[in-house]
Amino acid sequence: MMLVAGLSALAANSTILVVSPLDSNGEMTALDFYAPDRGILDSISFYIPESWGASCLDDVTVNVIGRGDVAVEALSEQSIGRQGSLSPRRIVGEGKLVRKSRKGYYEISLYDLDLRPDNGVDVRFLLKGVRSHSQPVKAVWSMSTPVLPDSVQGEL
Repeated sequence: MMLVAGLSALAANSTILVVSPLDSNGEMTALDFYAPDRGILDSISFYIPESWGASCLDDVTVNVIGRGDVAVEALSEQSIGRQGSLSPRRIVGEGKLVRKSRKGYYEISLYDLDLRPDNGVDVRFLLKGVRSHSQPVKAVWSMSTPVLPDSVQGEL
């Protein structure tokens, strides 16, 4: 674990996860995730420490590349916005909350994410009522389909 501008952060596989209280009472906490690459079928699992309290999952929202806050389980209903008519993508991705603690952590999984373009923070969670920031959050990221530049696409 390392500190970034006074905030606790975890770096793994060149990803950065920044945890920052958004108010002095600790009532609102942001988790900001920065992916090391752009992809159209990315998956991320976040592991929230049990010590943060299960109630922090009650109203958790997610914002994928600045498209707006939605409930994690409603992510599949969020429009991807304007796309070309030939684009197969119609949603930002899908999300799942696992409220049962596993090995001291709650899990938030996002999958089939379209993390294009690079707009700064790739994924931001807002959690309410976090009791403690003493344990680190863990994140596991994978990319199944990288985005190739136009000059590389086509027959190789």
